[in-house]
Amino acid sequence: MTALESIVPQRCQYCSSECPVEYGYCHCGCGKKTSIPTRTDKHHDKFKGIPRKYIYSHHGDTHLRTLPPSRQKPFRVIDFVVTVSDLKRFWNKVDKTSGRGPKGDCWIWTAATMKINGYGVFGMHPKFSAFLAHRMSWFITHNSLPNDRMILHTCDNPPCVRPDHLFIGDQYDNMRDCANKNRTGTNGLYGEKQGAHKLTESKVLEIRELHKDKTRTYADTAREYGVNEGTISQVVRRKRWTHI
Repeated sequence: MTALESIVPQRCQYCSSECPVEYGYCHCGCGKKTSIPTRTDKHHDKFKGIPRKYIYSHHGDTHLRTLPPSRQKPFRVIDFVVTVSDLKRFWNKVDKTSGRGPKGDCWIWTAATMKINGYGVFGMHPKFSAFLAHRMSWFITHNSLPNDRMILHTCDNPPCVRPDHLFIGDQYDNMRDCANKNRTGTNGLYGEKQGAHKLTESKVLEIRELHKDKTRTYADTAREYGVNEGTISQVVRRKRWTHI
């Protein structure tokens, strides 16, 4: 026991009732001890001499920090009638042929998608509002759409709009689902498996081959492959794409 621990009561300082978590341990249930701040910073829930409630980045039972519902950005509400013409236009943009998706039963959105994550986008009147296609699919099927909840995929396939592959959840549910499927942190998607990649495995091998003699500059390679110099440096030094 440290000197700081000896001057404070050996009980939880965060819970109003008797806390089931052993004093000084993370409240997410990971079984690890938290740090003891040497100064008070109420903005970050630090109190001198009192063990922190969570280990940094741990929150809830998912070991992941998520925004509380009050701070999450609400989704746009569909407050207008979806006509028969809208329904026909929507489903005309969906490919229902078998063999698509992880299990071969996804319905794939074939129109506009978001570059950053691959979710489909569907334009609607009035004012040409754009909605995420899978959220529109949920609304069409259930005639309701909460603006404070997310529509998540059981198939983990962003362009899928099949109604029975969707379920309602919040950011907490989303991150817990990611953790359960080993899709976060170093256990998550990497390389060509994650949608934001600009390089491929073959290009990474090419880049490392180009820099074997150390005569080529990172700037030249970065311009050629459409990435920044820092990315090229980390690829060459095997700080990124370490699995190949």
